[in-house]
Amino acid sequence: MSTGPSACWRELFSRQFAAPASILAGGFALYAVNLYLAAALIPSIVADIGGARYCAWAACRPRPAA
Repeated sequence: MSTGPSACWRELFSRQFAAPASILAGGFALYAVNLYLAAALIPSIVADIGGARYCAWAACRPRPAA
């Protein structure tokens, strides 16, 4: 692999670096899917338990009582 300014992105996906690049990409994909699912499911979970007053302050933005 070249280390100078002539190195290209194609070298990152060569056979030599295929496994580390795949693991890194898989980690990013797993994190993105985890965030997406959490963001999609939290509103319904909060509604199921009765509202934001039972939710932790770090997980939900508090809303004034109606």
